[in-house]
Amino acid sequence: SEQIQRQLKEKLTGIESYYFRLTSTPVGSMQDVRYLVELWSSSEDQLRVEATCLEEGAQSRLQVVVRDGSQVYYFDPSLKKFYPVRGHMPEDIPVLTLEDYGRNLTDAGHFILLGREDKTRHSYYLVEVVPPNPHRYRCLDKVWLEAESLLPVRIESYDSNLCLQQVTCFEHILLNPLLEAALFEVDQPAAVGQ
Repeated sequence: SEQIQRQLKEKLTGIESYYFRLTSTPVGSMQDVRYLVELWSSSEDQLRVEATCLEEGAQSRLQVVVRDGSQVYYFDPSLKKFYPVRGHMPEDIPVLTLEDYGRNLTDAGHFILLGREDKTRHSYYLVEVVPPNPHRYRCLDKVWLEAESLLPVRIESYDSNLCLQQVTCFEHILLNPLLEAALFEVDQPAAVGQ
């Protein structure tokens, strides 16, 4: 398991830019809610997050946040423009960066290889991790890593009672793509599709 952590750390250092799409589903909430999250990250410390809340029987809500260096911008759909916000990402956008996911694995004090699953097209390592900063609602993760790339495929997060709280499934990860500068522009209202 230490070898997997070491290899993962090496692979993460070679990433300049990336794109991923995932679904995140809180478990046990009264409503049937899922989040579809797309995230673009450039080598110039730029980040774009598009999160859509897919609630059963409700209109889906798109939220867009762009970070350029230390400045964060939030897209207001009613004004059809970005405006700067103080501090970090808005709390209701369920997002971690690939660096965050990687740090949770490489810096974990508790990292146990539970096994390897061989499927038709891919093989996966299943690891159990206590995140570096555990809290009551997320104190243990079970993570499926694609065996060759060591990229996350599925993450199940458990609370202090070991009850499943959230399931995150990565649908697509693209490493080191050429990203268009327009993705990170906040002065273009057309930068967000309606």
